[in-house]
Amino acid sequence: MAPQPVDTAGLKPLGDEMFETNPYRDTPDYPRAQETGAKAFNQNCARCHGLGAVSGGIAPDLRYLVPGD
Repeated sequence: MAPQPVDTAGLKPLGDEMFETNPYRDTPDYPRAQETGAKAFNQNCARCHGLGAVSGGIAPDLRYLVPGD
């Protein structure tokens, strides 16, 4: 299944670079980035990983990942 596009309007563009930590953390954009990420998860990931990352058995339960940046 192809991922659905995510509307990132209003967030500072980040380009293709990978970051070790969340580049929006401790910025005024953080609440908007969290909201955008939640919508993206619900559109593209929740079908397999479950709402709130509580797996329904199709894919791993993401709550058990080792926390990291």
